[in-house]
Amino acid sequence: MFCSLKCKHNEFNFKIHQKNKNKQKKGGTNKIRGNCDVSKIGRIIKRLFFQKEKIMAKIIVALDGLSVETALSLAANLFCSNVIFKVNDLLDSESGLKIIEKLSIYGKVMDDPKFHDIPNTVKNRIMKHIIYNPLFITVHASGGVAMMRAAVQNCDESKILAVTVLTSLGEEECNINLGGPTKAKVLQYARNAVLAGVHGIVSSPQELKFLSQFPELDCLIKVTPGIRPKWHIDPNDDQSRITTPADAVKMGSDYLVIGRPIVGSDDPVEAIRKTKEEIMLAQDV
Repeated sequence: MFCSLKCKHNEFNFKIHQKNKNKQKKGGTNKIRGNCDVSKIGRIIKRLFFQKEKIMAKIIVALDGLSVETALSLAANLFCSNVIFKVNDLLDSESGLKIIEKLSIYGKVMDDPKFHDIPNTVKNRIMKHIIYNPLFITVHASGGVAMMRAAVQNCDESKILAVTVLTSLGEEECNINLGGPTKAKVLQYARNAVLAGVHGIVSSPQELKFLSQFPELDCLIKVTPGIRPKWHIDPNDDQSRITTPADAVKMGSDYLVIGRPIVGSDDPVEAIRKTKEEIMLAQDV
């Protein structure tokens, strides 16, 4: 189809060019019938057929700390909002893994168990989760390349996300617990994720600008937690590295994980609308 459009575009330009040449021989100007500028028509055609479509970053609603009933009620309320639902502690509820299946009625699901174990154990656990066809399944990048690769090789149609450095960790804690500064550890884990064939990473958006310097990481989906909309900034937040939706998408985030600002809102649908507005303004879509 692209080739066909391109050929038509070239043919159209050739005909215009020939017509203008004939007109110029007769003392005409660079105009065609209707007094329309040829160069303007060319720009319009290029914009219509060849401009790359912008894709808006998607919202992942974190359902952490909710009961099964509350989570399903919220998901039903957000059914038309085109969001993804993230489950973590709900995996330990009475519904178990079936919570993924129940939520899938209302949208795609990010399954967030953050696996961190020996490769064979992670493989076995992944195989139990893929039965319910989540969009994403998370593992800890610190588990190593072999562990991540075991997840990727057994994930079926789901995509594996490698969690780099938790957004609750500040610089000092990262040095103490992980043995290096945040940026260095995130880069190390992201590179290991690429080696393992992982589909994407979970990282604070504050590290994305730094990671964008490394083209080998361009293939990774970027999922960013710690997102706080401009209309909801809490000074008592327990996340150390937080960012607004607008700043996150400017830094290269593909999916924004947002919990309390939406889950705790009196009107979650309106909260989603306002957040999407922030994203659209930042992306100019």
